[in-house]
Amino acid sequence: MAGEPLWEGGKITATLVAPNLKSPVNKLVENTINGYLGESFGRKLPVARPAEKSGTYIVVGNAQNNPVIARLAKEGVQLDASGAGEEGFRILTHESAGKRFVIITANSPVGLKHGCQELVFFRLSATIERGESTRISDRPMG
Repeated sequence: MAGEPLWEGGKITATLVAPNLKSPVNKLVENTINGYLGESFGRKLPVARPAEKSGTYIVVGNAQNNPVIARLAKEGVQLDASGAGEEGFRILTHESAGKRFVIITANSPVGLKHGCQELVFFRLSATIERGESTRISDRPMG
């Protein structure tokens, strides 16, 4: 799965599924991802808890704090982040039943923050001025 669109032709095509974190970091993922997208492109991804419809989902967290990730793990998706340490993360993609997932998983809120920063700072490709078509790359942009 290469180049998952966040929006195309000015229309948002992805949804953010953030983890259930405790205060004071409860909005960490939304603030990191949507803060950058809002400042850079004037757009924000809608935030949802379930991933019910077909589409593209940016899913962040782990099986303990995000029910979508827990479901994907039960379906056999390899989401182990044990080798990432306390501040590391994994970014992977998965496709199932008409849903495309870009998954950021980590062992701590710090790791999730780093994963979100990697996604928006190094893996986003705005192909038309002001982000009329913006995609996430499987690899860091060089």
